[in-house]
Amino acid sequence: MDDLSADEPNAICAGPFGTIFKAKDFRSEGVPIIFLRHVAPGKYLTRKPGFMDSRKWKELFQPYSVHGGELLVTKLGEPPGVAAIYPEGIGTAMVTPDVMKMTTNHEAASTRCLMHYMNSDIARRFTSGIAYGATRLRMNLTIFRGMPVPLPPIAEQYELASRIDEQLSGIESITASAIESEAALTQLDQSILTKAFRGELVPQDPSDEPAAVLLDRIRREREAAAPKKRSHKKK
Repeated sequence: MDDLSADEPNAICAGPFGTIFKAKDFRSEGVPIIFLRHVAPGKYLTRKPGFMDSRKWKELFQPYSVHGGELLVTKLGEPPGVAAIYPEGIGTAMVTPDVMKMTTNHEAASTRCLMHYMNSDIARRFTSGIAYGATRLRMNLTIFRGMPVPLPPIAEQYELASRIDEQLSGIESITASAIESEAALTQLDQSILTKAFRGELVPQDPSDEPAAVLLDRIRREREAAAPKKRSHKKK
């Protein structure tokens, strides 16, 4: 990975450690903070946003910033190494100590191709085998920088990334259709049951008793036939 990063300071880094990164500097607005929860396989998520005080960011945290198009990689997880790309055009953000960021040398590698590789079974087997931690697997910067990456020529990388994106988009579309169909079937089941109890599924004899009326009559007959409890009075 180190050979594929841009030739610039902090091309690969994680968020700030130690006492300079403090929760008391978090704000309801300011510079967005990228936590573990914001990095999913191939997706940058914005749920539960957090923000750093703009003055603190300007003073201390600019080296840990992303501006659009950088690779984001988680240091923790089962396994660690989940990757996404910070989107273009949404402004500057900063990473936490649990998230690494990488600015790619675009003459050597496609960032999207690197992202798909990090999310592949091959890369996950590697990170699972080399990560450390007794309770939670962790990948540090040294492991990430030295991680081997099998890459074809740059033109093939862009074509490969494009085809993977196309296939994943098709899978997401099928998944969304399946979820929508399942919801529609649930509504249909409820509708059929409602119609059944109203006697609307098949033609009805006008003299037939509606199901709701029949059930109510059965309930009243059972209540009337039930033995009455005797009351015991004290002498």
